[in-house]
Amino acid sequence: DETIEKDVWGPADFAPKDTITVFREGKKEYYTVAKPLLEAVDNMSPAQVAGSLQLLKEAFFFLPARVLRAGATLVPEFWMRNVVRDQMTAALQSPARPNPVNFVRGLLAVMGKNGLYQEWERHGGSFNSYMELDDKGLAKAYKELFRDDGKMGRYLKNPINLLADISMGLEQATRVGAYEKLRSMGYTGLEAALLAREATLDFARGGKASRTVNQYVPFFNVGVQGVDKMIRTFYENPKATALWGIGTITVPSILLTGFYLYGAPEDERREYLEIPQWQKDLFWIFKENGQWRRIPKPFSFGYLFGSVPERFMNWAYQGDKPEMKKFWQDFALGIAGTLSPIYDASSVLPPLVKVAIEDITNYNFFTGRRIYPEWMDRFEPAERKSKHTSETAIAVGSALNVSPAVVDNTIRGVFAGAGTYLTDAVDQIINGVKKWNGEEVPANPTTQSDIPIIKAFSVREPTGNNTNSVANFYDDWEKVNEKHATWKSKEGEEAAEYREKNEAIISSHDAMKSYYDKMKKFNKMSDD
Repeated sequence: DETIEKDVWGPADFAPKDTITVFREGKKEYYTVAKPLLEAVDNMSPAQVAGSLQLLKEAFFFLPARVLRAGATLVPEFWMRNVVRDQMTAALQSPARPNPVNFVRGLLAVMGKNGLYQEWERHGGSFNSYMELDDKGLAKAYKELFRDDGKMGRYLKNPINLLADISMGLEQATRVGAYEKLRSMGYTGLEAALLAREATLDFARGGKASRTVNQYVPFFNVGVQGVDKMIRTFYENPKATALWGIGTITVPSILLTGFYLYGAPEDERREYLEIPQWQKDLFWIFKENGQWRRIPKPFSFGYLFGSVPERFMNWAYQGDKPEMKKFWQDFALGIAGTLSPIYDASSVLPPLVKVAIEDITNYNFFTGRRIYPEWMDRFEPAERKSKHTSETAIAVGSALNVSPAVVDNTIRGVFAGAGTYLTDAVDQIINGVKKWNGEEVPANPTTQSDIPIIKAFSVREPTGNNTNSVANFYDDWEKVNEKHATWKSKEGEEAAEYREKNEAIISSHDAMKSYYDKMKKFNKMSDD
């Protein structure tokens, strides 16, 4: 037999030079890295490497998500809005159709830990067991059993525990109220507890992938479960769900929107049209005693049964205009957003990444607007602020030479609603120091939109940059300025052809620039 020589290739038994070894799905992979990093990794044990990676994930992904969730849910405004939303959602999703009286009875049971509460908890109404089964449930249960400092001691050690208990108590009140009504309807304790858990949302429900993503994308699992429960509710009882949705959401939406489009005084109609669309999508907006107020809509059901017909009515009122295409685009995105836990592309980003992109691009994804107006770009960064910018942000911006408006946006992006309380507290300290040093501190104009708890149901007057008209003008000005600059960069026949193709837009440049310059002056005077 002839011997045939062949080259046989296989994985090396040793790592190539200047590489680190990584196991991916049980297989070795080698990666070339910089020498300082290589030396650092070589000097670490496997446990230290794993711990460092976990620490990085915790610092840059998991912790920011937890901070944002806490900041959003542990403030009084969230509690008030959430109670209203929970009541409407339970009326649509639960066969008990609980009402405010049931909520009050449930709240009293939660506060008193009476027999009703203990029965509800014993049957698994409190997220599947007698103790809360979160990621650290056993540790929490151990501390609850063996601590001797009492509830007040627990609150003194960590005041956030008080906020968390209040938030949890208000969440439980709706479920306990639904449980009591279900029991009166003949359901067994176990049946009533399971149905009451889904009267709003069952936070203990979720798959492995959803729970993993939820660690770094805040409220992801809530979005998944909300859509899932809405679909199951329609599937189980489509007629009743549709009738309840139309009766409790669509009818008041049509009546309220129709009034401000066709029956309200002209000044109120104009103000209503100027209120940002995202507020109308999330709330019912109305004016009472000269103050614009808002009542929260339930999230998914509220958009489908309320915001969709409202948008259609607004489109019909404004008539057949070129903006119709944009309306349909917004409409399609809104439907897709309410049927998905991801409202827009930015919602999949971790909080720190998202707020960093917003600050760099000067664009807030949620409001769909600039953080500060474009005309402020000609100022020093520390001067890019408005009359609503916090003293805290102004101080930080001055020290770091960054825009105070961007600083405020960063604080809200990291701490959510709790960020406002943080800056308000620091503002009081800053102003106190100024007064102590003999400086004059002008009183800030205070409206109901600035008062804690009340501001949860108040809308700031749609004036100045806080209006759709101004936002639309700046958007249009960017397009006009872009076309005009492109035309000016061309020569000869090419310039003439481009001008003819875009005549309507280019010819409006001078007029729009005149208004743009005037608006810059007005804004500067307003901020001064």
